[in-house]
Amino acid sequence: MRISDFSVKNIEKELESKLKEYENTLMQFSPIQKNEINRRIRQLENRFSSLTKFFKFQKYSAADDFLFKYEKLPPFGKEYWFLYFVEPKTKHQLIVTFGRYSSHININKLELTGSSEETNISECAAVAWMFDKKRKILLNSKQKVEVVYGEKDSKKKIEFEGKGNKFNFSGKYPNYNLSLNTKMGNTHLELYRSKKGKPFEIQHLFAGNLGFGLVNLYFDFKGTLLGKKIEGKCYVQKVIVTSPFIPWNWGRFYFQDGSIFEFFTPYIPFLPTKVKFASLVHYYDAKKNKTYKLKGLKIEKAAGLSRWHIFGDDYSLYARPYSEFLFKFEGLGFFKYYEYFTEAVDFYVMGKQLENGVGIIEDAYGFLV
Repeated sequence: MRISDFSVKNIEKELESKLKEYENTLMQFSPIQKNEINRRIRQLENRFSSLTKFFKFQKYSAADDFLFKYEKLPPFGKEYWFLYFVEPKTKHQLIVTFGRYSSHININKLELTGSSEETNISECAAVAWMFDKKRKILLNSKQKVEVVYGEKDSKKKIEFEGKGNKFNFSGKYPNYNLSLNTKMGNTHLELYRSKKGKPFEIQHLFAGNLGFGLVNLYFDFKGTLLGKKIEGKCYVQKVIVTSPFIPWNWGRFYFQDGSIFEFFTPYIPFLPTKVKFASLVHYYDAKKNKTYKLKGLKIEKAAGLSRWHIFGDDYSLYARPYSEFLFKFEGLGFFKYYEYFTEAVDFYVMGKQLENGVGIIEDAYGFLV
């Protein structure tokens, strides 16, 4: 791969400069403040480690401990929830996402003052958008989001109400209910554990002041979307990030036979050409009820983003976006990413052809502390 006029040394120098800028910002804090930052990060790391151990031996109820809780964030920490619903046979899709930041930030022209405290209520940027024959933006506003875990066996919920919108996500693993009422109509969905496939995954990586931790939960769902019946697959994610946002591509596709294809790769920032840090590719074969780790990820985009080609060792996916939503972040740096609702035009994997796939691709740029 040719990297324009950049050499490897130039790449390393530029990346080192930006990360030093991030670290220098942290160094402006007093020794007591820096100790507190490191203490909070260690707490987050220990929390994910304990979750991983718990999930290995219990019935997964630990998911609620993390899902229904605001964490005490370190400076420049980010915490957000991502709920994604897709009905493969119709191409109907819905995303509900909301998040908060420990420092001041502007998200899609929504000014958040920032909060790092461990609390039940926090100001968040909340977005909900969908495709049902055409794109519809249901929600794009600041909301006071309440997160309640409660006592043992009590109701767990995430909810907000304001500016003509009302949202509630509640339940106990593995059964939840989502309700979203907006000026455009009402949505009510029931989430329940899929009969096949893995029910969850935990990922965490912390090194010094940089790191992330997340929990992914996988469900089937049914209900009504703006009053119309819908049924399909659901992906619920809770993420904590203590490092800068850097460019990435992520995609997840569902096929009518139940199979799933997913890929993720982050990139070195500040370059005219994307250079991968690393990549992960997984294919879940529904008929065999088995997940395969694939290699050799390459991503190509046609002019005008009319077509994506995601391919590697023994797999090839051609995908066509049919709707999109753009997020813009402004703070200590600038960052933007597109969410594309996408159909799989052609998918070959491990010697067989799959049809009728629908999913999402994220395309992210910039650098934001």
